[in-house]
Amino acid sequence: MIEMMLMAQFDTAAAITPAVSKVAEPVKQKSTIDAMFEGVQAFGSIRAAWIDHNAYLDNQDTTATAIGGRFGFDTAVYKGLQVHAAATAGFNVGGLSPEHTSAKFNPEYTGDKTSFIYLSEASIAYSNERFALTAGRISIDTPYADSDDIRMAANTFEGAVAALQARDDLSLTVAYLNRWAGFDSADAQPQEEFKPLVSSDSYGALAVAFSKSFGESSELSVWYYDVDNLASILYGEYAGSSALADALELEYALQASAMSERAASGVKGAVYGASAALAYKGLTFSGAYNRADTFGAGVLTDGFGGGPYMTSMDEMTLGALSEMAPGETLGSYLYGMGYTFEKGALSGLGVEYAHAEFESADATAKVREDNLVASYETGEHWTLEAVYAQFNDLRTADDRFDRAYMRIDYNF
Repeated sequence: MIEMMLMAQFDTAAAITPAVSKVAEPVKQKSTIDAMFEGVQAFGSIRAAWIDHNAYLDNQDTTATAIGGRFGFDTAVYKGLQVHAAATAGFNVGGLSPEHTSAKFNPEYTGDKTSFIYLSEASIAYSNERFALTAGRISIDTPYADSDDIRMAANTFEGAVAALQARDDLSLTVAYLNRWAGFDSADAQPQEEFKPLVSSDSYGALAVAFSKSFGESSELSVWYYDVDNLASILYGEYAGSSALADALELEYALQASAMSERAASGVKGAVYGASAALAYKGLTFSGAYNRADTFGAGVLTDGFGGGPYMTSMDEMTLGALSEMAPGETLGSYLYGMGYTFEKGALSGLGVEYAHAEFESADATAKVREDNLVASYETGEHWTLEAVYAQFNDLRTADDRFDRAYMRIDYNF
């Protein structure tokens, strides 16, 4: 499940640059360890959120309102070393949410509890001009493991990640992850508990990547993941942009992924995709296509987070479609448009619409989804995001729902 943001999807740098742990920009170097901790800088965000999910199958309408956020600190830098920590919290708002035991209560914000608070990030980092290493509880964004911040708690991981800027146009990344927490991790256990990526007898995942830029307008990224007891995955993406005329720009991307099962997991297949967006001033038209071949009775994986596929929507992904039709050839396409106000009183407001269809070759599964997204940033502190998703399983007439949610963040 991921939040569909059309313009962000075609942000080349965000899409394919290997990401190290999200540590704040280094502050002034300190000469002693004591001074390192005397130079602590606090940061955080306060988040208020509302959600409503209307499922037609059982005629059930659930809702919830929550408040929480992320609060932490970064120390000053001592000989390249910096300590980072953050806690994530979510609390149901009494009077604006049904009782936790009620059939009308929506658990997506705080899970099976009325509240949570946990140490989501705790790491130590070393960096110099060419090399960075971060270990502990970290936030990371890669194709098959990412933060996917779509509810109250973003995904974070236990492990380590190292990045080497070998040349100005070439970077190498190595990551090891063995546990995770956050909204996407909540299938088996509460989202605030760190749990094994795959299983208790799995060592986790090892990922190796390189990224090569070609001037300032395009970049190639290749990732290899070895996920114990799940799959070996080879993923590549090429993305770039081209100015066609004054204020008219084309952004494009190609992707390919091949996965083979480990420990008879059933995860095996190949995915291909392409996307393009045409932007003129604040107006954007975009489209994307994915095709997948699964082998035997195989299924695809979205990984640990929202997944990398170009047609992913707020609810539906190619991985979810493969679970509906194991072993079948799959196809999906997306088209949409968006507009960002660049001047006047509405400057900073963006509105986007996307329509996507997913179907298996034997018509075992067919899904349609529409997303409407509004986002607004004002100044340095306030952000607002509102999403409406309409999901319709066309092979099961009653399996459809509408979902709306809104989040307001104050960042400091």
